Amino acid sequence: MISSSRVLTEQADYAIVALPVVPCKERKFRMCENCGESHKPNIQESLREDYAKNGVILLFGKIEGEKVGFLRHWLMRLALSYSGSEIKLIIDSPGGSVLDGFKIFDLIRSLPKKVIGIVNGQCNSMAPVILQACAERISLPHSTFLLHNISQETRYSLFDAKARFDSDYKMTREFQEQIVEILQKRSNLPREKIVELITRGDEVHEVQTVKDALELNLIDRVVEQFEILPAVKIITQKSSNAVRKKK
Repeated sequence: MISSSRVLTEQADYAIVALPVVPCKERKFRMCENCGESHKPNIQESLREDYAKNGVILLFGKIEGEKVGFLRHWLMRLALSYSGSEIKLIIDSPGGSVLDGFKIFDLIRSLPKKVIGIVNGQCNSMAPVILQACAERISLPHSTFLLHNISQETRYSLFDAKARFDSDYKMTREFQEQIVEILQKRSNLPREKIVELITRGDEVHEVQTVKDALELNLIDRVVEQFEILPAVKIITQKSSNAVRKKK
C-alpha cells in the first residue's frame, strides 16, 4: 500500500540553539505535568521555569513540533498566573510550520495580558508574522528579517494526486493571502509593497536590517537592552512619519 502525507512548511534555514547548563542545588523532585511521574526537571524545563519567573518566553529555532506546544502552554500559564503586566517573547527563529505559526499568532492575540515581542537574532519566514501579533514589536540592534512565500512539500499516491494537489494549492494560496493581510494591516504598507518584499525574499533572499524593518513599520523600536532590568535605553524610535509608503 502506498501511503501519502502532506507537510506545509515555511522554507527556512535550519538553526541549532545550544542551551547553557545551569547547575542548581535547590532543584527538587516534582510531579511531571507530562508523564505524571516524579523526577527532576531537565535543563530545558528548568530554564523555562527560570525565565518564566520574569515573564520571559523563548521562541528559538524552527517553529515546529513539541516546541510549539510548550510555547503555547507557557503563554497561557503566564497569562493566568504571572503577576507582571507584560509577557516578553524573545524571538530568534528561521521560521517553520505555517499552521503552527498561526496557532501562536492567534493565541497571542487572544490573551488578556500584553505580549511584547523582542527580536534577538533572525526573524524569518513565519516569525515576522508572529511578531505582528505582539502589542509592541522591539528589536535588538543586529537582528535581521526575511519575508518570502510559503513553500510546500507533498507526497501523494498515484490515485489521488490531482485532487490532493488542488486542495493543497487552494489552502496554500489562502494562507499566503492571510500572511499578506496580517503584514499589511500592522505595517500600514500598501499590499503591493508587502508582495514585493515577499517576492524579493524568494528571488534574491533579500534580508531586511533593523533599520529597514523600522522604516517598513515591521517593528516599533530598537533597543540595546530589553526591560527585564528596569532601564531600557532606546537608541532608535519610530516617529509618526517614519514609515514611508512606497508604491
